[in-house]
Amino acid sequence: REDAVERFLEAQLSNLRNHEAEILARISTISDHALARNIDELLANVFVQNQYPRVNSKFMKLLATYVPQTYIAQIAHIFIKKPYDFRSGWPDLTVIDDGLRFVEVKTTDLLHDSQIRFGQELAAPLGLKCEVIRVCCVE
Repeated sequence: REDAVERFLEAQLSNLRNHEAEILARISTISDHALARNIDELLANVFVQNQYPRVNSKFMKLLATYVPQTYIAQIAHIFIKKPYDFRSGWPDLTVIDDGLRFVEVKTTDLLHDSQIRFGQELAAPLGLKCEVIRVCCVE
């Protein structure tokens, strides 16, 4: 179990590719209590805390209330097919207000290939709300 907690998602999905149906079924049917327990277990791990210091249990549980489990299973289905393709490219902000949306914040740079891939291969097919905001400094 410790190995499962301390292994990056991409590696886990690569190792368990032959168990896709089982993984997706479990994601779709996990109870709220079991999900909360799993979130707490993951985020209590020192390795996970070091890798993702800004991720906290309260936010992850709140996010889980806004995103249906079947929707998470659809995202997982895409990840299982190409687990390393989405390691980077996720938008800068995950916003929960009148629903769920993702925001990429840009200053002077352009969208990277990985960010375009997120939009084309993950966000668009699943109908995720995404936007790009350009922040400029005026002196």
